Formats: sequence, C-alpha cells, structure tokens
Amino acid sequence: MLVNLSYHNTDLKINLPDGLATVIKPLSTPRLPDQINAVRESIRNPIGSPTLRNLVASTDRVAIAISPTNPAVVISTVLPTVLRELAHVPTNRINIILTAHERDQHTHSNLVDMSEYRKMNYVVINHDHTRDSYLVHMGCTKNGTQIWINRFWIESDVRITLGVIDHDLTSGFIGGP
Repeated sequence: MLVNLSYHNTDLKINLPDGLATVIKPLSTPRLPDQINAVRESIRNPIGSPTLRNLVASTDRVAIAISPTNPAVVISTVLPTVLRELAHVPTNRINIILTAHERDQHTHSNLVDMSEYRKMNYVVINHDHTRDSYLVHMGCTKNGTQIWINRFWIESDVRITLGVIDHDLTSGFIGGP
C-alpha cells in the first residue's frame, strides 16, 4: 500500500505491506463563502460567553498573540475583525504579539504586513525568546525547569490568541504566547 505523508512543504511516499496500517484522512469541508463575515458572526455571537466587546473595557491592556502557523491568513482575515470589535479600546493599549518558535521566527515579509497596524498606533512585537526585556520569570516546574513568559502577555488584562497551537517535537507546543 502506497501512503503519502505530508511533511512540512513536501510529501513523503512510503510503501507499506497491505494490512499493516490504516490510513485515516481528515474530512474535507467546503470553504466558507465569506470568511470575514463568518469570523465576525462568531465573535459577535459566541456560545456560552459574553461578546468580546462586552468582555473588554476601554481601559484594559489587551495582548493579541498570533501563532506562526499560517500567520498571513490570521493577519488578513481574523485580526482586522477582532480589532474592529475592540474599536472602543485605544490602539496604543493593544499589543499584537507575533509568536514564533526559535527555529521559525516570523520573517521580514510578515513584519512588513504589520506596518499598517503600526501606522494606526498598535504596538506590534516580534516575540524574541532571547531578549530578557521581553520575558518575565514565572518560577520553576517541580523538576526545576525555568518558566519564562512573554512580558507583554503577562502584563495585559485581556489575552487573545489567534491561530493554531501545534505540537512540536522539540519544545512540546508552539503557536501560543
């Protein structure tokens, strides 16, 4: 049985003996005809929660973390919709944090995409785990592992994650703040 494994940006084809494995494929779902409207309606009509607009006060400091998994879609589709719902919060009280694993820092092209947000006075931060000024020490695990979290995330009153949190073989998980 020929099995096609998607690996990063390529496919790996392997030949397995019949009956040795079962291939489980995700269900194919049709694209939304109007993605921006679907996002807006989801934000304005959450299940079992107040709306984003009602959860965030105009005096709150807000952190929005954008995961490195498909940031272009998040930046072009989801982020503008979320920011419209937060229009009552001054732009300089909203930090947009581009999260990334150390091997996968956001590229210059992604940062250029953020220039329009900088022009509107949003604070855009390219998270850098090597900059001490970006981090807050939160303690240690019971095994003594140091826990460091992004300072802008910790110092915010409201924290929003956009994108995907993925499993990573090296660090456990990537994509969150």
